[in-house]
Amino acid sequence: MNISYENKVALITGAASGLRLATAQAFADSGASVVLADWNEQAVQSAAKGHKTLAIRCDVKTYVPMQRLGRPEEIADAVLWLCSSAASYVTGQSISVDGGFVMR
Repeated sequence: MNISYENKVALITGAASGLRLATAQAFADSGASVVLADWNEQAVQSAAKGHKTLAIRCDVKTYVPMQRLGRPEEIADAVLWLCSSAASYVTGQSISVDGGFVMR
């Protein structure tokens, strides 16, 4: 599929590496201006080279009341519970596993 993001801006957090860097590159390759935000300033600056991008240092955990990022197993625990018989009467719910971010 060939989608154009010309004259669009994509903001990608955690963009210095991995899947989010690949996402940022895909947006840039599709014509978007991309803002890459990451706590690792050197890595995000390096990742931003060669595209129409802006790299900024941003530590999103400072916005989370628990002052840390969630661990994968914490997300997995919520998913496993929802898939278990213990959650058999749970319907139509939105469960935020975000360290209190939506509560602030």
